[in-house]
Amino acid sequence: MLTFVENAELDRLWMKIEDFLPKLLGAAVVLLLGLILIKILMVFIRRALAKTRLDPAAHTFIANTVRVTLLVVLGVAVLQQLGVATTSVIAILSAAAAAVVVALKDSLGNVAGGFLILVNKPFKRGDEISIVTGGTQAATGLVDDIDLMVTRLHTWDRQVVTVPNGIVNTSVVNNFTAAGLRRVDFSLLVHYDADLDRVREVLLKTAEETPYMAAEPKPRVIVRDCAESGVKVELWAFTTSDAYWDYKFDLIERVKKNFDAAGIEFPYPQMDVHQK
Repeated sequence: MLTFVENAELDRLWMKIEDFLPKLLGAAVVLLLGLILIKILMVFIRRALAKTRLDPAAHTFIANTVRVTLLVVLGVAVLQQLGVATTSVIAILSAAAAAVVVALKDSLGNVAGGFLILVNKPFKRGDEISIVTGGTQAATGLVDDIDLMVTRLHTWDRQVVTVPNGIVNTSVVNNFTAAGLRRVDFSLLVHYDADLDRVREVLLKTAEETPYMAAEPKPRVIVRDCAESGVKVELWAFTTSDAYWDYKFDLIERVKKNFDAAGIEFPYPQMDVHQK
């Protein structure tokens, strides 16, 4: 038979269980309703994000961030329903979050940079860009992929370049594709004896007969400088961004051929030596 002391202990234990069962039931209800509410809320958030112009990668990042935040809040509510002192739990979570932020500072900087790129859209897949950091060109190429951590490019000789988004976001980015048109600058030297009006005529005719030339703005020829070996002349002609290199290389070849046909010569470096 149980002694009086043992019966008293069992009574106290049963009383504790009776007191805890409502809390446990309440916590279970809060957890179940919270998970259902979070699931419904996430459906509305994803639908709202789908109607925005944000990149799909940004959709995933925002949705996951909101979901994790809601789950943490739900977890704290469940613990509070169970009677746990949530003040200490929140303090522990805050300290852990601060430690994670310090440890992953660079990674989080890349994530923040990637998010800003996806939101602001300074460039998109397929654009030709140049990334300049501290006055030095860090990378140039066509954009293959943008995610939350890195931006991937490939160069014209098919090298793959991976740049952390933290660097991209704090650098000067030249987008050669966004405007739709690019200006081809072709610089050359002609003899001082050459007829500049004739040179201008041949250059403009060459620019207009070359495929891919844009109708507007019209090509232009300027005299840039009087150099040591000849007169420096520049041709400015516009083409579409996609046809830039094809137009430039074809233009150089045609200028050489048309100058030869017109009898216009390119000067060679010369030096007069006087011997006493």
